[in-house]
Amino acid sequence: MQRNPIKNVIEHVDLILVRRGEKVTVEVPIRVIGNIAPDGMLEQQLVQISVEAEATNIPQGIDVDVEGMEIGSMVHAGDLVLPRGISLQADPEVLVLHVSSQTAAEPEAEAEAPEVPEAVDAARGEGEQAG
Repeated sequence: MQRNPIKNVIEHVDLILVRRGEKVTVEVPIRVIGNIAPDGMLEQQLVQISVEAEATNIPQGIDVDVEGMEIGSMVHAGDLVLPRGISLQADPEVLVLHVSSQTAAEPEAEAEAPEVPEAVDAARGEGEQAG
């Protein structure tokens, strides 16, 4: 379905005829539930995953419980708990999410900031005083 972003009216709808029991392959969202260890940072690699389901029984999403996951923990597509009658169409080895250390991200942020030589920094200060 397509909506006009300004007027919020429906502009286009695709209708598909399916038979009862017919299976379709669709992308469904991955929903993260719970909280990881306090010193960790959750990195979600996939926000949706390809599954095969009956056309009349497509799940709204696949829930992933991350409650208490420690640094270094990973969830692969094959680890996902799928509802009955739903089969995974993605590679079971693909990484869905993992927990990394927050401290590992901090040095990268510092390395990205360009260093300003002290002479340039001092010259900037003098120019501001004159103006």
